[in-house]
Amino acid sequence: MTPEQLHQIEKELQQAAREALGEVGRADGEICCGYENKARIIFEGNEFSLGAVNEERTFGVRVIDQGRMGFSSTNQPDHLLSTARVACEIARLSPASEFHCIPDGTPHNVVSLIDSKLMETDSRDAGNLLEILVKAASSDKRVTIDRAEIALSTRIQSVLNSKGVYSSYSITTAEYYIMGMARDGEEVTSFDYDGGVSAQRGDLESKIETTGLEFRSSVIGSLHPIKGKSTRGAVLLHPRAVSDLFGSAVFFNTNARMHQDLTSSWRDKMNQSVAHPSLIVTEHPLARDRAEGFMPFDREGVPASDHTIIDGGRLNFVAHNSFTARRGRSAPTGNASGSPKSMPGIGFSNTSFGLKSGSVPIQTESEWLDDLKHALLLVRFSGNDDPVSGEFSGVAKNSSWIEHGALRPASEVMISGNVFDLLKNIAGGTAQVFPVFGGSHAPSILVEGISITAGNE
Repeated sequence: MTPEQLHQIEKELQQAAREALGEVGRADGEICCGYENKARIIFEGNEFSLGAVNEERTFGVRVIDQGRMGFSSTNQPDHLLSTARVACEIARLSPASEFHCIPDGTPHNVVSLIDSKLMETDSRDAGNLLEILVKAASSDKRVTIDRAEIALSTRIQSVLNSKGVYSSYSITTAEYYIMGMARDGEEVTSFDYDGGVSAQRGDLESKIETTGLEFRSSVIGSLHPIKGKSTRGAVLLHPRAVSDLFGSAVFFNTNARMHQDLTSSWRDKMNQSVAHPSLIVTEHPLARDRAEGFMPFDREGVPASDHTIIDGGRLNFVAHNSFTARRGRSAPTGNASGSPKSMPGIGFSNTSFGLKSGSVPIQTESEWLDDLKHALLLVRFSGNDDPVSGEFSGVAKNSSWIEHGALRPASEVMISGNVFDLLKNIAGGTAQVFPVFGGSHAPSILVEGISITAGNE
């Protein structure tokens, strides 16, 4: 595909959306359009193969007629006009709400994050990239790769509505991941995975190789675990664990819908302390170097912007779409989420956790390892967590005991606690933040108050 061909597809989507709006009549209408062309190269069973090349167009039609809302979607462009008529009929039969609305937005907001070199990457080149990942990860014979994949995608998402809004962005990405374990004789480690996303072809080889090497180190480092001591004390959260444990509670409880439905534990906490004064949580949807969550506008066409969600431990921001904004007599925040196939929800993109200097000790991770006499380095959490109560319990995966600067793989470690307590019991961390597969960035954070139940060797 060429940039010219992609531009033509974008024009076709826009024209189809305008024709569909014509079916809405005097009602307020919104058409969300999506296009994706995805090609996958797969490594599985020690063999490389070309996955299916998928091309899909999707359309979601939302109609609001005198407070009554209807929605319908299709992946068949020829069915778009009939889909619009179905949405109108659903609206006619639906109960009215004063909070249903089509938001205003920037009349014309068109953004391109197309990398021509990445767009021109063919299946042979993609196969070479995947081979770099596999070779880096399997350079130690103890590593077993269950599956690895690279997917090259070209995407368009557009929103056009009856209030004159037309927002559209296009992006090329390379998504890659690897999963597997390590074996040494009869010993097998826990399953692990890693990956990343890039919107640029330039440094893709080095990023992929680094991911493979880090995956190898992670699974090899889990071999020959030792029994530790059950305790309740200090745990050094790896960036992955910060994202696992903190993310669910923080983003659930800063969703305006949860506040309005009286589900959020922080519904009465705006501008009040919800975490340790050192903690900062932000989102950066406009960060072009973070392709996984790049979003110049939201699902409703409202321009996106950076937000400081928690600032110095205080709740600073609650995310709205148009419905919750009108219900709360506020303004949309650019956080409407979802695909053309679904109604707009509320979400965050390109989130980051950080620590303010001066409020807690800040050191490198190696310095923390030297200082901690007995603690757990928690890399990955697998289990259950309740974002309302904050209670969690599960298994510490790919984790290690810290003993006077030495790391020993941990065996069968169960952990439990309350996330809200952890957020307030931050004892230190690192200044540097690292990307986490899934779209977040986070530092390592030292917390108190996790119950650790050690198992057998």
